[in-house]
Amino acid sequence: MLQRFGHAPSLAPGGPARCGHAALGRSSLVSYRREIFHLAAAPEPLLHCAGGTRRRPGGAGWPWWLGGRRGRVLGGRRHRRRSRVRRAAPERQRQRAEDGGRAPRAGDERDLIWGILGAMNETLFAHLATKFGPHPENLATEALGYILRRSLPAREAVRDLLGKVGAVAPSSLIYQNQVAGGDEAQPDLVGFDDKGDQRLIIEAKFWAGLTSHQPVTYLERLPRDGGTLVFVVPAARVMLIWGELLRRCQDAELSVQESQTGIPDVRQGALVDGRRLVLVSWRALLDPIGFRLEAADDRRAREDVAQLRGLCERMDAEAFLPVTSEELTTQIYRRVIEFGRLVDEVCTALRHQGIANMNGLRAIAGNGYSGRYLRLRGVGCFLVCDIRKWMKFAPTPLWLSVYGVRWEKSDASTARRALAPLESVTPPRMFMAGDGFPTVALQVPVGAERDTVVKNLLDQVIVVADLLAPLGSVEQPAGGAKDTPPDDAPPEA
Repeated sequence: MLQRFGHAPSLAPGGPARCGHAALGRSSLVSYRREIFHLAAAPEPLLHCAGGTRRRPGGAGWPWWLGGRRGRVLGGRRHRRRSRVRRAAPERQRQRAEDGGRAPRAGDERDLIWGILGAMNETLFAHLATKFGPHPENLATEALGYILRRSLPAREAVRDLLGKVGAVAPSSLIYQNQVAGGDEAQPDLVGFDDKGDQRLIIEAKFWAGLTSHQPVTYLERLPRDGGTLVFVVPAARVMLIWGELLRRCQDAELSVQESQTGIPDVRQGALVDGRRLVLVSWRALLDPIGFRLEAADDRRAREDVAQLRGLCERMDAEAFLPVTSEELTTQIYRRVIEFGRLVDEVCTALRHQGIANMNGLRAIAGNGYSGRYLRLRGVGCFLVCDIRKWMKFAPTPLWLSVYGVRWEKSDASTARRALAPLESVTPPRMFMAGDGFPTVALQVPVGAERDTVVKNLLDQVIVVADLLAPLGSVEQPAGGAKDTPPDDAPPEA
Protein backbone atom coordinates (compact mmCIF):
# COMPACT_ATOMS: atom_id res chain seq x y z
CA MET A 1 0.00 0.00 0.00
CA LEU A 2 2.85 2.39 0.86
CA GLN A 3 4.26 1.85 -2.61
CA ARG A 4 0.99 3.40 -3.85
CA PHE A 5 1.99 6.58 -2.04
CA GLY A 6 5.40 6.65 -3.69
CA HIS A 7 7.26 6.23 -0.38
CA ALA A 8 9.28 3.45 1.21
CA PRO A 9 9.30 4.36 4.92
CA SER A 10 11.77 3.07 7.42
CA LEU A 11 10.06 2.31 10.73
CA ALA A 12 12.81 2.52 13.32
CA PRO A 13 11.61 1.82 16.86
CA GLY A 14 11.74 4.86 19.04
CA GLY A 15 12.06 7.35 16.21
CA PRO A 16 9.96 8.95 13.52
CA ALA A 17 9.19 7.14 10.32
CA ARG A 18 11.41 8.21 7.45
CA CYS A 19 10.79 8.27 3.71
CA GLY A 20 14.08 8.27 1.88
CA HIS A 21 16.32 10.65 3.85
CA ALA A 22 13.63 13.08 5.03
CA ALA A 23 11.56 12.64 8.18
CA LEU A 24 7.82 12.80 7.69
CA GLY A 25 6.50 16.24 8.56
CA ARG A 26 2.98 17.68 8.46
CA SER A 27 3.09 18.13 4.69
CA SER A 28 3.82 14.41 4.28
CA LEU A 29 0.95 13.55 6.57
CA VAL A 30 -1.37 15.70 4.47
CA SER A 31 -0.15 13.86 1.39
CA TYR A 32 -0.91 10.52 3.05
CA ARG A 33 -4.32 11.82 4.06
CA ARG A 34 -5.17 12.71 0.47
CA GLU A 35 -3.98 9.33 -0.77
CA ILE A 36 -6.05 7.48 1.81
CA PHE A 37 -9.16 9.39 0.78
CA HIS A 38 -8.38 8.35 -2.80
CA LEU A 39 -8.08 4.75 -1.62
CA ALA A 40 -11.33 5.05 0.30
CA ALA A 41 -13.32 6.13 -2.75
CA ALA A 42 -15.65 3.19 -2.19
CA PRO A 43 -19.36 3.03 -1.24
CA GLU A 44 -19.93 4.62 2.15
CA PRO A 45 -20.85 1.41 4.03
CA LEU A 46 -17.35 0.04 3.32
CA LEU A 47 -15.57 3.00 4.91
CA HIS A 48 -14.10 1.58 8.09
CA CYS A 49 -12.74 3.56 10.99
CA ALA A 50 -11.41 2.75 14.44
CA GLY A 51 -13.34 0.16 16.41
CA GLY A 52 -15.39 -0.92 13.40
CA THR A 53 -17.59 2.21 13.59
CA ARG A 54 -18.73 3.74 10.30
CA ARG A 55 -18.62 7.52 10.07
CA ARG A 56 -18.71 10.09 7.33
CA PRO A 57 -15.25 11.46 6.49
CA GLY A 58 -14.42 14.38 8.70
CA GLY A 59 -16.96 13.44 11.39
CA ALA A 60 -16.59 12.32 14.98
CA GLY A 61 -14.82 9.00 15.27
CA TRP A 62 -12.49 9.61 12.32
CA PRO A 63 -8.73 10.06 12.89
CA TRP A 64 -7.48 13.62 12.96
CA TRP A 65 -5.30 12.92 9.93
CA LEU A 66 -8.49 12.09 8.00
CA GLY A 67 -10.08 15.35 9.07
CA GLY A 68 -11.97 13.89 12.03
CA ARG A 69 -12.68 15.17 15.53
CA ARG A 70 -11.32 13.41 18.61
CA GLY A 71 -10.31 10.52 16.35
CA ARG A 72 -7.47 8.10 16.76
CA VAL A 73 -5.17 6.34 14.35
CA LEU A 74 -6.23 2.75 13.65
CA GLY A 75 -3.96 0.88 16.05
CA GLY A 76 -1.24 2.13 18.36
CA ARG A 77 -1.58 2.25 22.15
CA ARG A 78 0.31 5.50 22.43
CA HIS A 79 -2.21 7.33 20.27
CA ARG A 80 -5.16 5.90 22.21
CA ARG A 81 -3.63 7.21 25.44
CA ARG A 82 -3.21 10.62 23.86
CA SER A 83 -6.89 10.49 22.78
CA ARG A 84 -7.92 10.10 26.41
CA VAL A 85 -5.67 12.99 27.43
CA ARG A 86 -7.18 15.21 24.74
CA ARG A 87 -10.70 14.38 25.84
CA ALA A 88 -9.72 15.43 29.36
CA ALA A 89 -8.42 18.80 28.20
CA PRO A 90 -11.24 20.75 26.51
CA GLU A 91 -9.28 24.02 26.58
CA ARG A 92 -6.53 22.50 24.46
CA GLN A 93 -9.12 21.01 22.12
CA ARG A 94 -10.71 24.41 21.55
CA GLN A 95 -7.29 25.98 21.02
CA ARG A 96 -6.38 23.37 18.41
CA ALA A 97 -9.69 23.91 16.66
CA GLU A 98 -8.98 27.65 16.50
CA ASP A 99 -5.47 26.99 15.22
CA GLY A 100 -6.76 24.61 12.54
CA GLY A 101 -5.21 21.53 14.14
CA ARG A 102 -1.97 20.74 15.91
CA ALA A 103 1.55 20.20 14.77
CA PRO A 104 2.56 16.53 14.67
CA ARG A 105 4.47 15.24 17.64
CA ALA A 106 7.43 12.88 17.45
CA GLY A 107 6.12 9.35 17.01
CA ASP A 108 2.82 10.36 15.36
CA GLU A 109 4.17 9.46 11.94
CA ARG A 110 5.15 6.00 13.12
CA ASP A 111 1.71 5.45 14.69
CA LEU A 112 0.15 6.60 11.46
CA ILE A 113 2.15 4.15 9.35
CA TRP A 114 1.59 1.25 11.74
CA GLY A 115 -2.10 2.15 11.92
CA ILE A 116 -2.37 1.96 8.15
CA LEU A 117 -0.50 -1.36 8.07
CA GLY A 118 -2.69 -2.74 10.85
CA ALA A 119 -5.85 -1.74 9.00
CA MET A 120 -4.51 -3.34 5.83
CA ASN A 121 -3.92 -6.64 7.62
CA GLU A 122 -7.13 -6.77 9.66
CA THR A 123 -10.10 -5.17 7.88
CA LEU A 124 -12.20 -6.24 4.96
CA PHE A 125 -12.29 -2.70 3.61
CA ALA A 126 -8.52 -2.53 3.28
CA HIS A 127 -8.37 -5.93 1.59
CA LEU A 128 -10.97 -4.91 -0.99
CA ALA A 129 -9.86 -1.33 -1.58
CA THR A 130 -6.34 -2.33 -2.61
CA LYS A 131 -7.62 -5.06 -4.92
CA PHE A 132 -10.52 -3.51 -6.81
CA GLY A 133 -11.15 0.15 -5.95
CA PRO A 134 -14.54 1.54 -6.99
CA HIS A 135 -16.08 -1.53 -8.72
CA PRO A 136 -18.91 -2.61 -6.39
CA GLU A 137 -19.79 -5.94 -8.02
CA ASN A 138 -16.17 -7.11 -7.85
CA LEU A 139 -15.94 -5.79 -4.30
CA ALA A 140 -18.94 -7.88 -3.26
CA THR A 141 -17.59 -11.01 -4.94
CA GLU A 142 -14.19 -10.72 -3.33
CA ALA A 143 -15.78 -9.84 0.01
CA LEU A 144 -17.91 -12.97 0.03
CA GLY A 145 -14.90 -15.14 -0.75
CA TYR A 146 -12.86 -13.35 1.91
CA ILE A 147 -15.52 -14.02 4.55
CA LEU A 148 -15.98 -17.68 3.63
CA ARG A 149 -12.24 -18.36 3.60
CA ARG A 150 -11.70 -16.80 7.01
CA SER A 151 -14.79 -17.93 8.94
CA LEU A 152 -15.92 -21.48 9.68
CA PRO A 153 -19.31 -20.29 11.09
CA ALA A 154 -19.93 -18.44 7.79
CA ARG A 155 -19.21 -21.62 5.81
CA GLU A 156 -21.53 -23.56 8.14
CA ALA A 157 -24.30 -21.03 7.50
CA VAL A 158 -23.93 -21.50 3.73
CA ARG A 159 -23.94 -25.28 4.23
CA ASP A 160 -27.18 -25.11 6.25
CA LEU A 161 -28.92 -22.71 3.85
CA LEU A 162 -28.18 -24.87 0.83
CA GLY A 163 -29.00 -28.00 2.80
CA LYS A 164 -32.57 -26.72 3.20
CA VAL A 165 -33.02 -26.92 -0.58
CA GLY A 166 -31.37 -30.32 -0.91
CA ALA A 167 -27.91 -29.13 -1.96
CA VAL A 168 -24.65 -30.32 -0.41
CA ALA A 169 -21.99 -27.75 0.49
CA PRO A 170 -19.69 -29.05 3.26
CA SER A 171 -18.13 -26.49 5.57
CA SER A 172 -14.75 -28.01 4.67
CA LEU A 173 -14.87 -26.57 1.14
CA ILE A 174 -11.93 -24.37 0.17
CA TYR A 175 -13.11 -21.20 -1.58
CA GLN A 176 -11.24 -19.48 -4.39
CA ASN A 177 -12.22 -16.41 -6.41
CA GLN A 178 -12.18 -16.07 -10.20
CA VAL A 179 -11.37 -19.63 -11.24
CA ALA A 180 -10.63 -19.79 -14.97
CA GLY A 181 -10.75 -22.97 -17.00
CA GLY A 182 -10.39 -24.43 -20.46
CA ASP A 183 -14.05 -23.65 -21.17
CA GLU A 184 -13.24 -19.89 -21.17
CA ALA A 185 -15.65 -19.33 -18.27
CA GLN A 186 -14.52 -17.68 -15.04
CA PRO A 187 -16.95 -18.10 -12.12
CA ASP A 188 -16.81 -15.55 -9.32
CA LEU A 189 -16.32 -18.01 -6.46
CA VAL A 190 -15.66 -21.76 -6.41
CA GLY A 191 -15.69 -24.19 -3.48
CA PHE A 192 -13.25 -27.10 -3.86
CA ASP A 193 -13.48 -30.35 -1.89
CA ASP A 194 -10.48 -32.24 -0.50
CA LYS A 195 -10.05 -34.02 -3.85
CA GLY A 196 -9.81 -30.75 -5.76
CA ASP A 197 -13.24 -31.13 -7.40
CA GLN A 198 -15.43 -28.04 -7.90
CA ARG A 199 -18.40 -28.87 -5.66
CA LEU A 200 -19.93 -25.40 -5.37
CA ILE A 201 -19.91 -22.47 -7.80
CA ILE A 202 -21.23 -19.09 -6.66
CA GLU A 203 -21.91 -16.34 -9.18
CA ALA A 204 -22.59 -12.96 -7.55
CA LYS A 205 -24.40 -10.17 -9.37
CA PHE A 206 -25.91 -6.77 -8.80
CA TRP A 207 -27.23 -5.44 -12.13
CA ALA A 208 -24.99 -7.15 -14.67
CA GLY A 209 -26.70 -9.54 -17.09
CA LEU A 210 -26.04 -13.24 -17.56
CA THR A 211 -23.07 -14.11 -19.76
CA SER A 212 -23.18 -16.66 -22.54
CA HIS A 213 -21.60 -19.23 -20.18
CA GLN A 214 -24.28 -18.89 -17.53
CA PRO A 215 -25.65 -21.21 -16.38
CA VAL A 216 -24.94 -24.06 -18.84
CA THR A 217 -21.12 -23.93 -18.98
CA TYR A 218 -20.92 -23.55 -15.20
CA LEU A 219 -23.20 -26.54 -14.68
CA GLU A 220 -20.99 -28.62 -16.97
CA ARG A 221 -18.06 -27.94 -14.65
CA LEU A 222 -19.80 -29.56 -11.69
CA PRO A 223 -19.53 -33.26 -10.86
CA ARG A 224 -22.60 -35.33 -11.69
CA ASP A 225 -22.91 -36.68 -8.15
CA GLY A 226 -24.04 -33.56 -6.36
CA GLY A 227 -22.45 -30.29 -7.51
CA THR A 228 -24.36 -27.03 -6.95
CA LEU A 229 -24.44 -23.75 -8.90
CA VAL A 230 -25.68 -20.75 -6.90
CA PHE A 231 -26.54 -17.31 -8.29
CA VAL A 232 -26.72 -14.42 -5.80
CA VAL A 233 -28.68 -11.39 -7.03
CA PRO A 234 -30.61 -8.39 -5.65
CA ALA A 235 -34.10 -9.28 -4.41
CA ALA A 236 -35.64 -7.18 -7.19
CA ARG A 237 -34.07 -9.48 -9.81
CA VAL A 238 -34.87 -12.89 -8.30
CA MET A 239 -37.91 -13.61 -10.45
CA LEU A 240 -36.40 -12.22 -13.64
CA ILE A 241 -33.06 -14.05 -13.40
CA TRP A 242 -34.64 -17.33 -12.29
CA GLY A 243 -36.93 -17.40 -15.32
CA GLU A 244 -34.02 -16.69 -17.65
CA LEU A 245 -31.87 -19.41 -16.04
CA LEU A 246 -34.63 -21.96 -16.53
CA ARG A 247 -35.14 -20.88 -20.14
CA ARG A 248 -31.44 -21.25 -20.94
CA CYS A 249 -31.35 -24.71 -19.37
CA GLN A 250 -34.38 -25.65 -21.42
CA ASP A 251 -32.72 -24.40 -24.63
CA ALA A 252 -29.66 -26.52 -23.79
CA GLU A 253 -31.93 -29.55 -23.23
CA LEU A 254 -31.06 -29.68 -19.53
CA SER A 255 -34.10 -30.85 -17.60
CA VAL A 256 -34.53 -28.88 -14.36
CA GLN A 257 -37.19 -30.02 -11.90
CA GLU A 258 -38.17 -26.86 -10.03
CA SER A 259 -39.62 -27.19 -6.52
CA GLN A 260 -40.74 -24.72 -3.87
CA THR A 261 -38.24 -23.92 -1.13
CA GLY A 262 -40.51 -22.17 1.37
CA ILE A 263 -37.74 -19.60 1.90
CA PRO A 264 -38.28 -16.02 0.70
CA ASP A 265 -36.13 -15.02 -2.28
CA VAL A 266 -34.71 -18.52 -2.71
CA ARG A 267 -35.34 -20.66 -5.83
CA GLN A 268 -33.97 -24.11 -6.59
CA GLY A 269 -34.16 -26.81 -9.21
CA ALA A 270 -32.66 -30.28 -9.46
CA LEU A 271 -31.14 -31.74 -12.62
CA VAL A 272 -31.80 -35.39 -13.33
CA ASP A 273 -28.14 -36.29 -12.78
CA GLY A 274 -27.94 -34.90 -9.24
CA ARG A 275 -26.60 -31.40 -9.87
CA ARG A 276 -28.58 -28.45 -8.51
CA LEU A 277 -29.29 -24.91 -9.64
CA VAL A 278 -30.03 -22.44 -6.84
CA LEU A 279 -30.78 -18.71 -6.84
CA VAL A 280 -30.80 -16.58 -3.68
CA SER A 281 -31.01 -12.88 -2.93
CA TRP A 282 -28.14 -11.17 -1.15
CA ARG A 283 -30.32 -10.76 1.93
CA ALA A 284 -31.35 -14.43 1.98
CA LEU A 285 -27.65 -15.36 1.91
CA LEU A 286 -26.16 -12.80 4.29
CA ASP A 287 -28.83 -12.89 7.02
CA PRO A 288 -28.17 -16.51 8.08
CA ILE A 289 -24.42 -15.89 7.89
CA GLY A 290 -24.85 -12.90 10.20
CA PHE A 291 -27.00 -14.90 12.64
CA ARG A 292 -24.42 -17.72 12.78
CA LEU A 293 -21.56 -15.27 13.37
CA GLU A 294 -23.58 -13.61 16.13
CA ALA A 295 -24.06 -16.96 17.85
CA ALA A 296 -20.35 -17.72 17.48
CA ASP A 297 -19.44 -14.26 18.81
CA ASP A 298 -17.15 -13.72 15.83
CA ARG A 299 -17.06 -9.95 15.95
CA ARG A 300 -14.56 -9.37 13.18
CA ALA A 301 -16.38 -11.52 10.62
CA ARG A 302 -19.73 -10.08 11.74
CA GLU A 303 -18.48 -6.57 11.02
CA ASP A 304 -17.18 -7.71 7.64
CA VAL A 305 -20.62 -9.14 6.80
CA ALA A 306 -22.23 -5.88 7.95
CA GLN A 307 -20.00 -3.96 5.52
CA LEU A 308 -20.89 -6.30 2.67
CA ARG A 309 -24.60 -6.10 3.56
CA GLY A 310 -24.40 -2.31 3.48
CA LEU A 311 -22.94 -2.39 -0.01
CA CYS A 312 -25.59 -4.86 -1.21
CA GLU A 313 -28.46 -2.86 0.27
CA ARG A 314 -27.17 0.27 -1.36
CA MET A 315 -26.86 -1.42 -4.75
CA ASP A 316 -30.30 -3.01 -4.31
CA ALA A 317 -31.91 0.34 -3.49
CA GLU A 318 -30.20 2.47 -6.14
CA ALA A 319 -32.01 1.86 -9.40
CA PHE A 320 -29.89 4.38 -11.30
CA LEU A 321 -26.76 2.91 -12.81
CA PRO A 322 -23.87 5.05 -14.12
CA VAL A 323 -24.31 5.91 -17.78
CA THR A 324 -21.58 4.62 -20.08
CA SER A 325 -20.50 5.98 -23.44
CA GLU A 326 -21.52 2.67 -25.03
CA GLU A 327 -25.08 3.16 -23.79
CA LEU A 328 -25.28 6.62 -25.32
CA THR A 329 -24.11 5.41 -28.73
CA THR A 330 -25.89 2.06 -28.96
CA GLN A 331 -28.96 1.41 -31.12
CA ILE A 332 -30.81 -0.47 -28.36
CA TYR A 333 -33.03 2.53 -27.58
CA ARG A 334 -34.34 2.44 -31.11
CA ARG A 335 -35.86 -0.89 -30.12
CA VAL A 336 -38.05 0.74 -27.49
CA ILE A 337 -39.76 2.78 -30.21
CA GLU A 338 -40.11 -0.32 -32.37
CA PHE A 339 -41.62 -2.27 -29.49
CA GLY A 340 -44.25 0.45 -29.09
CA ARG A 341 -45.10 0.16 -32.78
CA LEU A 342 -45.44 -3.61 -32.40
CA VAL A 343 -48.12 -2.98 -29.75
CA ASP A 344 -50.09 -0.85 -32.24
CA GLU A 345 -49.75 -3.40 -35.02
CA VAL A 346 -50.85 -6.32 -32.84
CA CYS A 347 -53.87 -4.34 -31.60
CA THR A 348 -54.84 -3.49 -35.18
CA ALA A 349 -54.57 -7.15 -36.22
CA LEU A 350 -56.69 -8.27 -33.23
CA ARG A 351 -59.42 -5.78 -34.17
CA HIS A 352 -59.45 -6.84 -37.83
CA GLN A 353 -59.87 -10.48 -36.78
CA GLY A 354 -62.73 -9.61 -34.45
CA ILE A 355 -60.87 -10.83 -31.39
CA ALA A 356 -60.51 -7.43 -29.71
CA ASN A 357 -62.69 -4.35 -29.33
CA MET A 358 -61.13 -0.97 -28.58
CA ASN A 359 -64.22 1.24 -28.85
CA GLY A 360 -64.04 3.99 -26.23
CA LEU A 361 -60.74 2.73 -24.86
CA ARG A 362 -57.62 4.81 -24.86
CA ALA A 363 -53.89 4.46 -25.41
CA ILE A 364 -51.76 5.69 -22.51
CA ALA A 365 -48.05 6.15 -21.88
CA GLY A 366 -45.81 7.09 -18.99
CA ASN A 367 -42.31 6.67 -17.61
CA GLY A 368 -41.19 3.25 -18.83
CA TYR A 369 -44.39 2.07 -20.51
CA SER A 370 -46.60 2.68 -23.54
CA GLY A 371 -49.71 0.68 -24.41
CA ARG A 372 -53.42 0.46 -25.23
CA TYR A 373 -56.49 -0.76 -23.37
CA LEU A 374 -58.73 -3.22 -25.20
CA ARG A 375 -61.42 -5.83 -24.64
CA LEU A 376 -60.18 -9.29 -25.50
CA ARG A 377 -63.12 -11.70 -25.95
CA GLY A 378 -65.08 -9.28 -23.76
CA VAL A 379 -62.42 -9.15 -21.01
CA GLY A 380 -60.63 -5.89 -20.18
CA CYS A 381 -56.91 -6.01 -20.97
CA PHE A 382 -53.93 -3.74 -21.48
CA LEU A 383 -51.36 -4.55 -24.21
CA VAL A 384 -48.19 -2.68 -23.37
CA CYS A 385 -44.48 -2.24 -23.92
CA ASP A 386 -43.42 -2.07 -20.25
CA ILE A 387 -39.73 -1.69 -19.42
CA ARG A 388 -40.53 -2.00 -15.69
CA LYS A 389 -41.98 -5.49 -16.09
CA TRP A 390 -39.09 -6.35 -18.40
CA MET A 391 -36.69 -5.56 -15.55
CA LYS A 392 -38.75 -7.28 -12.87
CA PHE A 393 -40.41 -10.42 -14.21
CA ALA A 394 -39.10 -11.83 -17.50
CA PRO A 395 -36.76 -10.88 -20.38
CA THR A 396 -39.33 -9.41 -22.73
CA PRO A 397 -40.62 -5.84 -23.23
CA LEU A 398 -44.18 -6.77 -24.30
CA TRP A 399 -46.93 -7.67 -21.82
CA LEU A 400 -50.65 -8.30 -21.70
CA SER A 401 -52.24 -7.31 -18.38
CA VAL A 402 -55.71 -8.71 -17.65
CA TYR A 403 -58.22 -6.63 -15.63
CA GLY A 404 -61.37 -8.72 -15.98
CA VAL A 405 -64.84 -7.96 -17.25
CA ARG A 406 -65.55 -5.13 -14.79
CA TRP A 407 -62.05 -3.64 -14.53
CA GLU A 408 -62.35 -4.17 -10.75
CA LYS A 409 -60.16 -5.73 -8.08
CA SER A 410 -62.71 -8.46 -7.57
CA ASP A 411 -61.94 -9.68 -11.10
CA ALA A 412 -58.24 -10.32 -10.38
CA SER A 413 -58.62 -13.74 -8.75
CA THR A 414 -61.01 -14.92 -11.46
CA ALA A 415 -58.59 -13.82 -14.18
CA ARG A 416 -55.69 -15.51 -12.41
CA ARG A 417 -57.54 -18.83 -12.27
CA ALA A 418 -58.32 -18.59 -15.98
CA LEU A 419 -54.62 -18.00 -16.74
CA ALA A 420 -53.33 -20.70 -14.38
CA PRO A 421 -51.88 -22.82 -17.25
CA LEU A 422 -49.50 -19.95 -18.07
CA GLU A 423 -48.41 -19.61 -14.44
CA SER A 424 -47.53 -23.29 -14.03
CA VAL A 425 -45.24 -23.65 -17.07
CA THR A 426 -41.44 -23.52 -16.78
CA PRO A 427 -40.40 -20.76 -16.91
CA PRO A 428 -43.71 -19.12 -15.94
CA ARG A 429 -45.37 -16.73 -18.39
CA MET A 430 -47.96 -15.22 -16.05
CA PHE A 431 -47.11 -13.06 -13.05
CA MET A 432 -49.03 -10.98 -10.52
CA ALA A 433 -48.15 -7.32 -11.03
CA GLY A 434 -47.91 -4.68 -8.33
CA ASP A 435 -51.50 -3.55 -8.95
CA GLY A 436 -52.79 -7.02 -7.99
CA PHE A 437 -53.81 -8.08 -11.53
CA PRO A 438 -52.25 -10.86 -13.62
CA THR A 439 -49.91 -9.95 -16.46
CA VAL A 440 -48.70 -12.26 -19.24
CA ALA A 441 -45.22 -12.11 -20.81
CA LEU A 442 -45.28 -12.04 -24.62
CA GLN A 443 -42.00 -13.41 -25.91
CA VAL A 444 -40.46 -11.55 -28.84
CA PRO A 445 -38.95 -13.93 -31.44
CA VAL A 446 -35.20 -13.50 -31.95
CA GLY A 447 -33.68 -13.12 -35.42
CA ALA A 448 -37.06 -12.80 -37.18
CA GLU A 449 -38.42 -10.26 -39.67
CA ARG A 450 -41.08 -7.78 -38.62
CA ASP A 451 -44.05 -9.63 -40.15
CA THR A 452 -42.99 -12.86 -38.48
CA VAL A 453 -42.65 -11.10 -35.13
CA VAL A 454 -46.14 -9.57 -35.40
CA LYS A 455 -47.71 -12.91 -36.35
CA ASN A 456 -45.95 -14.69 -33.47
CA LEU A 457 -47.10 -12.08 -30.95
CA LEU A 458 -50.62 -12.23 -32.37
CA ASP A 459 -50.68 -16.02 -31.88
CA GLN A 460 -49.56 -15.61 -28.26
CA VAL A 461 -52.33 -13.09 -27.55
CA ILE A 462 -54.91 -15.38 -29.15
CA VAL A 463 -53.85 -18.18 -26.77
CA VAL A 464 -54.54 -15.82 -23.86
CA ALA A 465 -57.84 -14.73 -25.45
CA ASP A 466 -58.99 -18.35 -25.68
CA LEU A 467 -58.24 -18.85 -21.97
CA LEU A 468 -60.25 -15.71 -21.14
CA ALA A 469 -63.19 -16.47 -23.43
CA PRO A 470 -65.28 -18.20 -20.72
CA LEU A 471 -65.07 -15.05 -18.58
CA GLY A 472 -66.27 -12.79 -21.37
CA SER A 473 -69.20 -15.06 -22.21
CA VAL A 474 -70.64 -14.87 -18.69
CA GLU A 475 -73.80 -12.76 -18.50
CA GLN A 476 -72.96 -9.18 -17.57
CA PRO A 477 -74.22 -7.80 -14.23
CA ALA A 478 -77.09 -5.37 -14.05
CA GLY A 479 -76.09 -2.09 -15.61
CA GLY A 480 -73.51 -3.80 -17.83
CA ALA A 481 -69.77 -3.84 -17.56
CA LYS A 482 -67.77 -0.66 -17.54
CA ASP A 483 -66.58 0.47 -20.93
CA THR A 484 -63.32 1.94 -19.64
CA PRO A 485 -60.82 1.32 -16.85
CA PRO A 486 -61.97 2.85 -13.54
CA ASP A 487 -59.49 5.76 -13.51
CA ASP A 488 -56.44 7.24 -15.17
CA ALA A 489 -53.95 5.75 -12.72
CA PRO A 490 -51.03 4.20 -14.62
CA PRO A 491 -50.73 0.40 -14.45
CA GLU A 492 -48.20 -0.76 -11.88
CA ALA A 493 -45.29 -3.07 -12.58
